[in-house]
Amino acid sequence: MSRRSTSMLMLSFAIAGAVAGRAEPLAQLQVPMQLPFAPRQAWKVTFGWGQNTHVNGAKFCWDFVLADGPSRGVPLYAAAPGKVVQVVQSSPSGPLPENVSGNFIDIEQAPGEISSYNHILQSSSLVKEGDFVQAGQQIALTGDTGASDGVNTAATGNDHLHFTLGNGKSGESGATTINSAFADYEVSTDAGKTWKPVALGVPEQGQWIRRWPLWWPETLEWADIGGTMASSPVALAWGPGRLDVFARGQDGRVYNKVWEQFRGGWWPSQTEWKDLGGAMADSPVAVAWAPGHIDLVARGKDGHVYNKVWDQSTGAWWPGQTEWADMGGTMASSPVAVVWGPGRLDVFARGQDGRVYNKVWEQSRGGWWPGQTEWKDLGGAMADSPSAVAWGPGHIDLVARGKDGHVYNKVWDQSTGAWWPGQTEWADIGGTMASSPVVRTWGPGRLDVFARGQDGRVYNKVWEQSRGGWWPSQTEWADVGGTMADSPVAVTWGPGRMDLFARGQDGRVYNKVWEQSRGGWWPSQTGWADLGGGVTDSPAAVAWGPGHLDLVARGKDGHLYNKVWQLAH
Repeated sequence: MSRRSTSMLMLSFAIAGAVAGRAEPLAQLQVPMQLPFAPRQAWKVTFGWGQNTHVNGAKFCWDFVLADGPSRGVPLYAAAPGKVVQVVQSSPSGPLPENVSGNFIDIEQAPGEISSYNHILQSSSLVKEGDFVQAGQQIALTGDTGASDGVNTAATGNDHLHFTLGNGKSGESGATTINSAFADYEVSTDAGKTWKPVALGVPEQGQWIRRWPLWWPETLEWADIGGTMASSPVALAWGPGRLDVFARGQDGRVYNKVWEQFRGGWWPSQTEWKDLGGAMADSPVAVAWAPGHIDLVARGKDGHVYNKVWDQSTGAWWPGQTEWADMGGTMASSPVAVVWGPGRLDVFARGQDGRVYNKVWEQSRGGWWPGQTEWKDLGGAMADSPSAVAWGPGHIDLVARGKDGHVYNKVWDQSTGAWWPGQTEWADIGGTMASSPVVRTWGPGRLDVFARGQDGRVYNKVWEQSRGGWWPSQTEWADVGGTMADSPVAVTWGPGRMDLFARGQDGRVYNKVWEQSRGGWWPSQTGWADLGGGVTDSPAAVAWGPGHLDLVARGKDGHLYNKVWQLAH
């Protein structure tokens, strides 16, 4: 069974059954928690809520031991993202009743929600106070420090994890444990012979438990979804549980496949693709200005831009399954498209003269402006196609790399009906970049721009309406590290959250995350997490809902590969 279809089972499993017989309702935490163990690793609950020493203010606690072996020195992982607020790791092994927690790590996951990992091995912490951690990041090793006696199993001795979620730091006056729950795990009541999925629940004494991985496939693997493609794919989500992928085949034709949650798989099949025709020079771009409506635009081998439309109400492509409508132009690189409201589509492309051109489709007009095959000149002397984003209705930002390596910006505002700094002028925002920039937004009045420098590192700058300017300055950029072979891609699935992905010079895909709540990058300002793969381009990245990311990339064999990240259901 695939990770996706199993996820559906997890959603349909009766949540109430996970806490049958309990008086306390399931906790509605600000940040979902996963089990603090390696994926698929089985652990046993030796004591749960209200058992052994888990009473009064320490009621909501668990003691866990490894189900099938010694529990000493086993890696522990952060149950949720957060800030490390306390680390103690100087106690030697062995029960010390006067030192209740022994060595421990406290992580503030949200205001009033602090997870505590107790009895960890001496000097095993991989984090320090002030660090920000991501869910699933290794933080320490299990041990038996402090008042750890009382578990005493033949297999593990006193080694175990004592886990709590509290409203304050360990040892803080007035701090107590709070009702909590774990998301996305499996439970066994027959010592691992059979397992049942739990979407959200409270592990109970005697149960075996194991967590699902955040990334599917696990570790550094990717799932093969077939094809023999000539350029990087694009991915589009126009609603929860729906993903459309498009790519240009080696014959120049565009191919499509669809994943839908209710199907639990790919259509037309795991490795098959549907032919959409065309004779294209690059990958298409796909946008949706409403649920169930897709616009594709692509540059043909003749330099013209072509368009086709899919509408859910008809269940068909216009102008035909394999036909495309000619939109004119004589373009030197692939177009980009942006939507800022229902029935409005803006398309931009770089002409053979290096200038950027624009055309607009509005449902109210029922056609293209300035004409079916005409384009409006926006000026510039660009080396690549621009990147476009709208952070609000009637507002478009363009960024593009000039032939001098600098990045340039221009803005259109519906309230003025004009481009700033002028119809054909662009504002210089600095940099010495090696490939095209990407611009994204996670909220009104906020822009993030990323580009790959000539040293292979990725650089970032931010514009915020509240500042009225660029950070770190008009022409400066902040270094976010990496040794990359292509431009990065960026995706946001909620306010204050940005995921970056890029192909390294070793062909592997790397990831880093910025969250407003932590005010910094994970795994660090210049560090990146390895997601594996052997790909030829940076991946396409899309989010079809909060906490859900899909990556699609072209492998060296021309096949497309997919990887999925899910925070919790």
